[in-house]
Amino acid sequence: MTARLVPLGTNSLIPSFGRQTLSFLCATEKSLVLLDAGTGLGRLVEPTCRNFVADYTALSIILSNYSYDRLVGIAALSELWTGPVTIYAPGPPLIDGDPQPILDQVLRLALGTKSKAPEEPLRVVVVSEPSLTLEDLDINFLSQKAPDGAIGIRLGDSVAYLPDSDADAPVFSFIEGCKFLLHGIPLRRVDYSKGSAGLQSNPLLHQVIELALKARSKLLIPINLRPELTGDDVSRIAGALSSQGLIGMSPLEGTILII
Repeated sequence: MTARLVPLGTNSLIPSFGRQTLSFLCATEKSLVLLDAGTGLGRLVEPTCRNFVADYTALSIILSNYSYDRLVGIAALSELWTGPVTIYAPGPPLIDGDPQPILDQVLRLALGTKSKAPEEPLRVVVVSEPSLTLEDLDINFLSQKAPDGAIGIRLGDSVAYLPDSDADAPVFSFIEGCKFLLHGIPLRRVDYSKGSAGLQSNPLLHQVIELALKARSKLLIPINLRPELTGDDVSRIAGALSSQGLIGMSPLEGTILII
């Protein structure tokens, strides 16, 4: 499967240093899928992304978590997209607890911000099974521990999306052989007094590097980035990944990647 991936937002919590909050756009020949719906959705009005989605009539959004920074873009969705939208929202047993109250609140916000009526309805599908097929795209889910519940998402053999880290989940078998690994690296501002060696020895980053090498991922993109990290900080993280034998990428939001 030939697909394209567009990082729309790579941050956690709030936008900073030109980065938006989590959202990635993946397109195959027939399917257009958003992984999370943070403030990165605003990039759909930018020329590159607007032209990128022009040939698609329907949009699917898959939520990995119910944190506000991954949901906030839904409230403005009617200003960004006029076609039908389906939101795939994880529910039990993939996560603990009932997601419906959170979804109801988000959809009320969306209705309250509309300056125009949508041409097509917005549909919510609660996901309880570990896999899903959207036309030409096979999708798998991995339950992860998080305060509000979280899932990892795999799109065929192209993309594994794990913004939340969980050492107890069977992550290796889930991502093995996947070309692109989008993995959360929740580092705060790093002390570079020891140079790149100090960064590489950071336990959080070291675990992700070890996992990616073992799973034979070709390219690792750090995501769910702390807002206090500068552009230079993110570049250093990507450099540390590359120095360990991975292709580490500092994701430039709004650019199109062929996967």
